[in-house]
Amino acid sequence: MHDSLEIMFSTNLQDILKNIEKIDAVAYAKNRNYLHGGVTRLSPYITHGVVSLRYIAQSILQNFSVQESQKLLQELAWREFFRRVWEEKNNQIFTDLRYTHDTISKALPTAILKASTGITVLDESIQTLYSEGYIHNHARLWLASIVCNIAKTHWRIPSQWLYYNLLDGDLASNSLSWQWVAGTFSHKKYFANQENINTYSQSVQRSTFLDYSYEELEHMAIPSILTDRSHCTLQTTLPKNTIPQIQQNDIVQLYHPFTLNYQWKIPDYNRAILLLEPLHFTQYPISPKRLEFILELAKNIIPHATVVTAELTDLPPAKYYALEHPLTKHWKAERTKQEYLFPAVTGYYKNFFSYWQECQKHLCTLYK
Repeated sequence: MHDSLEIMFSTNLQDILKNIEKIDAVAYAKNRNYLHGGVTRLSPYITHGVVSLRYIAQSILQNFSVQESQKLLQELAWREFFRRVWEEKNNQIFTDLRYTHDTISKALPTAILKASTGITVLDESIQTLYSEGYIHNHARLWLASIVCNIAKTHWRIPSQWLYYNLLDGDLASNSLSWQWVAGTFSHKKYFANQENINTYSQSVQRSTFLDYSYEELEHMAIPSILTDRSHCTLQTTLPKNTIPQIQQNDIVQLYHPFTLNYQWKIPDYNRAILLLEPLHFTQYPISPKRLEFILELAKNIIPHATVVTAELTDLPPAKYYALEHPLTKHWKAERTKQEYLFPAVTGYYKNFFSYWQECQKHLCTLYK
C-alpha cells in the first residue's frame, strides 16, 4: 500500500481505536473547515462499518461535554441523516431528489479530470485525491460547486467519479452532498469564490475565474477553461477465487465491504465470508486503491473472514447472517440491527436542520 496512505489511514484496528480516543472536539469545532485543520480522518472507517457513529460519539463524550462536542456531534449526525434519507428513498438518491438541476452537460470538464483548472488549491486537492484517495470535505464542496454550478454539469457522473477515487466514499453521503451543492436536495445552490478558498486554504491566489462576488458567480458564463469535456471509464477488477465448500447447516457470518464491524459476532458461527458482489461493483465501481484498502482493512479487522467474489445466489444454501445495510437488502439472510447514533429519530426529513432539531432531544442518550 502507498506509504502516505499507511500514515493517513491505517488499517490497523488498534491505531483506529487510538485515533478515536485522541479526538479533540474543541479543536475540531474551531478549525475543521481549514484544509490543514483538526479533522478526525475517521470517515473511511465509518463508511466501511468498522466503528459506529454512536461508538465514536460516546468516546468523545468521555472527554468533552455536549456543548464542547456539539459541532462534532452535529457532523456525525449529518452522516446518519444521509443514511436515513437513503433508507427511505432507496435508489431515488441517485436521481434529482427534490429539484431539477439546470444542466448543460453530463460529462466532466477535462480540466477537473486533469487537475488543471488554474485554481491552485483545487488542482492540488484533485492530485491528492488521485494519489491518496482523500480530499478535504471543504475542498469537496468547492469542487462540486465549480463542476455543477459554474460549469453547469449535472451532478450524477461527477459524483460517481469522486466516489470511485475516494477511500471513504459513502454512496448516500456522496450523492446527497453533491445534490445539496447542486440545489437538487436543497432550496438553493452552494457557491464558493476565490476569497472563500483563500481563507480556508490560507492561500493568496487572485485573478482566477472564481475571483468574483457570489452574485456575479451565479450569473457568469461558463469559463473557457471548463468548456472542454471528457468521459471517464470507471471499472473495478475484483480478485478471482473459488467458491468455498459450504454445508447446508453451516452458520455463516456474512460481511459486506460496508459492514466490516469488528465487534459483530454471531454465536456458534463456523464460517465468515466477506462477499464481493460483481453486480454491486459494476453498478458502483471503485478504484484499485480503494479495493486494496478494503481488502487490507478486512484482513486486519476481520481476519477470520474469507474473501469471496460472487453473488450470494451463487453460494450453496446455508444459514446466513448479516448486518443491516441498504446495500444488503437483497440478501436472503438473518439480520442484525445496526447501531445508530440516534435510533429514535427515524423516517425522512427534507433537510438537516429539522432532523438535527429532533436529534437534540436525544443527546442525553449518548452517555453510557
